[in-house]
Parts: sequence; structure tokens; C-alpha cells
Amino acid sequence: MADNRKANYGLDAPGLVRFFLIFGLALFLAGVALIGWRKNGLLVAIGFTCVFPGFIFFVEGLLMMVSSGFGKLKARDRLLDKVINLKPGKAAAYADGMADTVDGYTDEVSNLTEALKVDHLTISARAALTNALSRSQAAAAKVTAAFGGGE
Repeated sequence: MADNRKANYGLDAPGLVRFFLIFGLALFLAGVALIGWRKNGLLVAIGFTCVFPGFIFFVEGLLMMVSSGFGKLKARDRLLDKVINLKPGKAAAYADGMADTVDGYTDEVSNLTEALKVDHLTISARAALTNALSRSQAAAAKVTAAFGGGE
């Protein structure tokens, strides 16, 4: 059986993101409807009370999606730089484990390269994957240079 590991770091807390998006949109739309209805001042006040939290929930859901897709690669790069730049005595504790991760970076680069060649992508998706590929190639080169290959 082929090893189909993919470098997909996934969406953090997908249930929470879904709740923020759906609840935020519903709350926002309910608030707009109450404001537009203008039956009495209390309903308009409740409408304004719903609009702003609804907007915040929805935007927070979008930000969580963006962070899951792009923030993880940046965080990984910062952590790699910290581990690679440790003093030799402190770096020794990480050397064996980090050497075992080299194949994961190779798989990540292969999967991104394949997606760019095979998949039908929008312009923005192609740009995002191209950026991710260059980051993955740079990370793979850094880890290989610092820790060598796996066992």
C-alpha cells in the first residue's frame, strides 16, 4: 500500500469555526432585519445589539480559517529557526528527532508540486500554493542542512 501522507495541517477547531461563521451571520442578519423593521425603539436597539457581535463572530471565523491555512506555516518556520539556531549543547537534544522529520518535508514539497501540476486552481489558489511550496522547500533545506537525513 502506498504511503499517502500529506502535509495538511488542517483547520483548527472546525466545529467552532463553523459555529462562528453560521451564528455570526445569523445574528448579523437578524440584527439587520430588526433594525430594518423599525417596529419600535426596543427592537431597533436589540437589532444593533445583534449586528455588532454577529459581525465580530463572523470575522473571527474567517480569521481562524486564514490563520489555520497560513499562520501554521509561519509558526513552523519561526520554531524551526529557533531550534536550528540553538547553541550546540542545547541543540543536541533535538538532533535525532529533527533528523527523523526530513522525510516529512520531502513529502510536503512533493504534494505541493503535484497539486500545482495536476490540480485546476484559481489564480489566488495557485499563488498561495506557490508561496507554500517555496516556504516548504526553504524549510526542508534548513532542516536537511542542520540535521541531515533520518535513520
